[in-house]
Order: sequence, then structure tokens, then C-alpha cells
Amino acid sequence: MKLGKRIAALELLQRVTQHKIDDLAAPLNRLRQEIADLTQQHAKLQHSLEAEAYEVTLESAPYLGRFIAAVQQQQHFLSLQIQSLNDRAQTLEDEILGHFRDKKSLDSPLDSARDLQRLEAARRESSANDEIAITRRFPITHMP
Repeated sequence: MKLGKRIAALELLQRVTQHKIDDLAAPLNRLRQEIADLTQQHAKLQHSLEAEAYEVTLESAPYLGRFIAAVQQQQHFLSLQIQSLNDRAQTLEDEILGHFRDKKSLDSPLDSARDLQRLEAARRESSANDEIAITRRFPITHMP
């Protein structure tokens, strides 16, 4: 395979791999936002629980136990959702990491091919310069 085509193929593979990474990054960011929202809801419930439990009156005492149980049940439900989203996020992160490794594995051959291309260009330029120098040093004279 010619060097130029090899470089183009490696660059194409890198772009395709980068697109895969980008395609997975968007859902991962959405998952992280959902996790943050659910974590915030969990914290608000905890704050609500602490505030209500602190301000117990004779009128609210009979309802406090059911309130605490309901809040704890909701917190448990949120914790399960957060764990599920964390598992999905971890799966996406692992997939992204795999694609990133694939992309990085292309760096070395691509760098080598580019170095070789530059070396060949330098050799051609040097050869052309040598030919010019020889022609100037030893001009071709036409014989009649």
C-alpha cells in the first residue's frame, strides 16, 4: 500500500473511532446529569426528614412514623435508580475507554507513516538539490 493511502486509511480509522467516542459521550453525559438530579432529590428528602423529625408537635407525632417510612422508601427507590444509572454509566465509560485505546493504538503507526513520508520528501528534495548543484558545478556544454 502506498504511503499516502496508508496515512489516509489510518486517519480515517482514527476519525471513525473518534465519532464512536463522541456518540457514546452524549448519552453518558445525560446519565451523569440524571444521577446528579436523583442525588439532589435524595439529599432534599434527607433534609426534609431531618427538618420534620426535629420539629415534632403533639399534632404531628402520630403521622411522623408514616412520614419517616415514606421518605425512607422514596430514598431507597432513588438509591436503586442511582445505582442502576451508575451501572449503565460504567458500561458506557468502559466502552468509551475501549474505543479510546483503539484510537491511541493507531497513533504509533500513523506517526511512523508520517515520519517516513517526511523522510521521503526530504530525500527527494536533497536529491533535487544535489542535481542542481552538480548541474551548476559541471554545466552541460553543447558540442557542435
